[in-house]
Amino acid sequence: MFENVFLTVAVFSSVIISIIGVFFRYVIQSSLSWVEEIAGFLLLIIITMGIGAAIYKGSHLRVDMLIQFIPKTKNSLNFIANVVALGIMVTLSILAVEFVADLLSRDQRTGSLYWLPLGILCSLCLLAI
Repeated sequence: MFENVFLTVAVFSSVIISIIGVFFRYVIQSSLSWVEEIAGFLLLIIITMGIGAAIYKGSHLRVDMLIQFIPKTKNSLNFIANVVALGIMVTLSILAVEFVADLLSRDQRTGSLYWLPLGILCSLCLLAI
């Protein structure tokens, strides 16, 4: 429930921020430098939280061609697919934590929001996992 509300707010925020950016660029003729970065990070958070919500609901995409040809193997193939997906997600999570730790240790900053360390933004994306 929390994920759905947060995803809805994040999608609407991203759309509103993008509309504001378009308005400033084409109507006022003065673009805002932070719009693209914030919209990009919102999209990243939406994707990571959306993956979790889809897995929780069981509605993530899956190619089930083998199951169509050999229906008796459905349970074992689903188990194997889940184990492989879990292994990939654990590996990606470990790599993501190492990446964010490196960003925080080097105190890298964003281009348009120099006051905001990039590691903090990426940490928010990790929390979405």
